[in-house]
Amino acid sequence: MLALLLTLALAAVQPLERVADVRVQGNTLTQDADVIALTGVAIGETVSPTLPADVAARLRASGKFRSVEVLKRFASIADPSQVLLIIVVDEGRVAVRVDERGATARAVRRRGPPLMFLPLLGSEEGYGFTYGALVSMPNVAGPRTRISLPLTWGGERRAGAEYEKRFASTRATRLLAGGSILRRESNAIGAVDRREQTWVRGEREIARALRLGIWTGLDAVSFKDSNNTVGRVGMDAALDTRVDPMLSRNAVYVRSAVEWLGVRGTGNAVRTLLDANAYLPGPGPSIIAVRAYRDAANTALPAYLKVLRGRDGTLRGYRAGTAAGDSTAAGTIELRLPVNSPLSVGKVGVRAFVDAATVYDAGESLRRQHFERSVGGGVWFTATVIRLALDVAHGSSGSTRVQVSSGLLF
Repeated sequence: MLALLLTLALAAVQPLERVADVRVQGNTLTQDADVIALTGVAIGETVSPTLPADVAARLRASGKFRSVEVLKRFASIADPSQVLLIIVVDEGRVAVRVDERGATARAVRRRGPPLMFLPLLGSEEGYGFTYGALVSMPNVAGPRTRISLPLTWGGERRAGAEYEKRFASTRATRLLAGGSILRRESNAIGAVDRREQTWVRGEREIARALRLGIWTGLDAVSFKDSNNTVGRVGMDAALDTRVDPMLSRNAVYVRSAVEWLGVRGTGNAVRTLLDANAYLPGPGPSIIAVRAYRDAANTALPAYLKVLRGRDGTLRGYRAGTAAGDSTAAGTIELRLPVNSPLSVGKVGVRAFVDAATVYDAGESLRRQHFERSVGGGVWFTATVIRLALDVAHGSSGSTRVQVSSGLLF
């Protein structure tokens, strides 16, 4: 009874909250007065517990805004009954246009899908130079989604479609699905590789730098005169503390993966991958990058699934395809020195490196393999997500190669 009396007394003392003012933020096309009119709120109106949600629902129902957020704030420290409603709206893609007659500029809603273009440039040893574009459309399939259409020509001819959905949950962070048609002609092994691929991948971000992923996919492969189907199921874990992939210091990037391959008519195989990179401070502004890499299969693989020595930048003094096997192991020590400021949009640097790598077949021991070596140096350039590099390397067998590489930094 005493608690009830105290509650009633406090309710009697506490004044009713009333709307003192309404303010609008984020609007470009719609005037403030029009937004306030859509809320249906009058100055001096009593603030109910559901008022912010009711106002947001009315504004969304108008169809004028892509997103709406209604915040309740106190208008006065001295008088807590005076409430300020702050409305934050997003009208979507808006453009400012000027009339041809020189009239005052006006804002209009942009029509059509919001297209974004990213050039795709790459040079993979043994396959040649690849060029094309990635067309992306964000949020066309719902919030935090993206549909991408990669199209490339040259060394790798590819056309595909990819769907990405980001989640704000603790169980899943990102979902990816897609399909593509791929054709590559390998100069190293003198064969054409055609593939029709579909895949689904899910990711979960455990911490800011730690991510887990699982995937499954199906490949229809046409290689030389044979046709086959390969099913894939895999999982991986990646730890990435880098800020800049080329100029990180006191950072690591480690990815470990295991993939089960079901090859029709051949049987099952398990492929494991470890890519460990450490970035240490060198003299002055230089960086020492150390890498250990291994991609191994537990059984003999068809020719189109074998790895080539010299691929993935593991042995830059040799032409890719001079040796192939079920497994590969490699290591690199590289000294990187930036030439201009690390704060520049376009970063330029030089590097010197020592590579060692080998390929071998399933059932053979890694300790019994002979590692070929290469020594060289080069220059590199990065701008936002694009990387270009020119390297000259001399192999332990006496070969010297000039290698131009390019790619995307993600």
